[in-house]
Amino acid sequence: DSPDDVATKMELSTARDDEDFERTSIRRMKAEIARAELERVEAEAEAEIAGAELEQIEAEAEAAEAEAEVAAAREEVERALRQLGEAERRVTALDSRAKARR
Repeated sequence: DSPDDVATKMELSTARDDEDFERTSIRRMKAEIARAELERVEAEAEAEIAGAELEQIEAEAEAAEAEAEVAAAREEVERALRQLGEAERRVTALDSRAKARR
């Protein structure tokens, strides 16, 4: 091999090495892009899940609040019924006294 042939082979080898390096670099960049895209999709999915969980918690809170309002209203009705019963007993007692005086 002449010195020119050796130089040419070295240049070709260097060019191939550079080309291989570029291909490897491009593959790495594509892999990094794919990983970043996957992370973005995962983050979007987690955000959607968190949003759905928040909506569920809000619905449960509204239901609990409605249940508390119903319980309070029920207590108020029961109190009013007790008062009505007491008033009816007083009326009956007064009516009995009035009839006894006649």
